[in-house]
Amino acid sequence: MRRKTMYLAWNEIKRNKGKYTMITLIVLLITWLVFLLTGLGNGLNALNAAAIQNINGDHLVFAKDSDNKFTKSTFSGEDLTEIKAVKGIEDATLMGSHMSSATNETNGSDKKVDITVVGITNNSFIEPKVTEGVALNKANHNDVIVADAIKNEGYKLGDEIKISGSDEIFTIVGFVEKNTFNHLPTVWLPLATWQEMRYAAPGSDDGQKNPVNTVVLQTNDDFKPENLEKEVKGVQVATRKQAVASMPGYKEENGTIMLMLAFLVAISAVIIGVFFYVLTMQKIPQFGVMKAIGASNGFISKIVVGQVTIITLIGIILGALATYGIAVILPAGMPFALDNKMVLLYGLLLFAISLISTLFSVRQIVKVDPLIALGRVE
Repeated sequence: MRRKTMYLAWNEIKRNKGKYTMITLIVLLITWLVFLLTGLGNGLNALNAAAIQNINGDHLVFAKDSDNKFTKSTFSGEDLTEIKAVKGIEDATLMGSHMSSATNETNGSDKKVDITVVGITNNSFIEPKVTEGVALNKANHNDVIVADAIKNEGYKLGDEIKISGSDEIFTIVGFVEKNTFNHLPTVWLPLATWQEMRYAAPGSDDGQKNPVNTVVLQTNDDFKPENLEKEVKGVQVATRKQAVASMPGYKEENGTIMLMLAFLVAISAVIIGVFFYVLTMQKIPQFGVMKAIGASNGFISKIVVGQVTIITLIGIILGALATYGIAVILPAGMPFALDNKMVLLYGLLLFAISLISTLFSVRQIVKVDPLIALGRVE
């Protein structure tokens, strides 16, 4: 029976190519727009917090009452030994960050590029893996590794750069992929060098010795954040996810994209539902004939659902392919990142919405009286 209904559904689609092609195109465009917005949202989130999202750590320690924000957190790095002694912590390392700008001294350009400077202990577990060049050298405090996004500004391996707040000249020894912080490409350098830049102004370190913004932790199942907060005074613990969510603009950007997606999905449900409802109403006389010769409501409904299934699947698959195709040709600086799991999730959601929208059509099929549909009774 199922094969028969799908056969009839497909045959009608083939006989009315123009009409069903238009509906498939509508589903394709809606799907494409949903996936594009999803990719844009993921891209903006990654641009804001990729450096923290990809960091090799489970928890981050911030100064108390800092709301898990790097910009509001300053405490003593001397607490590291005490932090490492807390049960469940396998390793811990210091980290600091601030926004700045850089100029390329090699090509003599005065153009400043906005960056986020990240200070770490050389060769610590949070140092990002380079995709070009070499890692930071403990013996050379003027080496830096930078996000490859800065290549768009003409920077290359071996270039000497100057960072605002320092008189030193730094050499780019390595590049890392997809590593941004606060929407800016990152520059990773030794912690001591970062401290000299960040806390050059008297009193900017809040009187803390060896000041840092955070301590990144690698933990096991025995770790309990509340234990660390009790044993080490003046700090609070956040998961990596919480730290990312607390970054300036992250929630607002994510909330805006999600709201747009929610409206788009709701509008999609209405549009798809109306299209299939109109098609169903146009075929009332045909349904009347089918009922008159003995076809049941269930049989006719399965044909309609089969048509919706075929059209929606084709539209969603083509929409996904179109999105991946666009992703390939988008400019390198465009904040766009497709997540295969999200594409699958929204694809299934749109498919479910299409099937649910057919309930209104099925309801009309059930109501059809064969005699009225055939025009034999006024």
